[in-house]
Amino acid sequence: MEFWASGPVCGVFVYGLWPGVFNAHYGVKPVGWGRLTRPATAVLSAFWDASDAKLITGWTPATNRAAIAFARRLGFFEYGRMPLPEGDVILQGWKKWA
Repeated sequence: MEFWASGPVCGVFVYGLWPGVFNAHYGVKPVGWGRLTRPATAVLSAFWDASDAKLITGWTPATNRAAIAFARRLGFFEYGRMPLPEGDVILQGWKKWA
């Protein structure tokens, strides 16, 4: 598990179940709300450059539209869905494109 931070954003990265795949989660300070895209992208890019990552993933409930929109602004794309009785959970992926 690794923690990376930039300004009001902290990202935690956990090695996934496949080589080069990492699961990520963000924590943000309320003071940064509305101004998180640049520092969050910096965290993703710095981790990507320092690791052997081939894909960074995140799971988000489909009902959490704000978190899904934030992930899209960072460049995450929908990779799949896990249907559960209480609603879908969206798997999103991120790669640093050349």
